[in-house]
Amino acid sequence: MGNHSGANGHYNGTRPPDDVLKAALHDYAEKSLSLSQCLDYLLKDYEYKIGCD
Repeated sequence: MGNHSGANGHYNGTRPPDDVLKAALHDYAEKSLSLSQCLDYLLKDYEYKIGCD
C-alpha cells in the first residue's frame, strides 16, 4: 500500500512543480544517468531529496 499523503516523517525539501520535475527527469534520462546520479542531481539542482531504502 502506497503512502498517498506524501508524508513520510522526514523533510525532503520542497517538491518542484510537475512541469519542472518532468523536464529535469527527462534531461537526466537523456544523459543516461544512473538512479543514484539522478537522485544526487535532484538534491543539488532543486534541494529535493527522495530515495528508497
